[in-house]
Amino acid sequence: MRAEAAAAGRTALEASLQRFTQEQRDAFWNAIGLYYASRRHPGADAAAVPPAATAA
Repeated sequence: MRAEAAAAGRTALEASLQRFTQEQRDAFWNAIGLYYASRRHPGADAAAVPPAATAA
């Protein structure tokens, strides 16, 4: 279910970005990459800790 929601969100985002030029879309994705690479994003501290094992 989570993968389906992520795919739907990505599709909606891509559709909304179509109104921009390719250069603007590339700049957007570059900014997203820089943001997440900076480790200032929400959950950055949690990402450094491996997830706990869950019982299946």
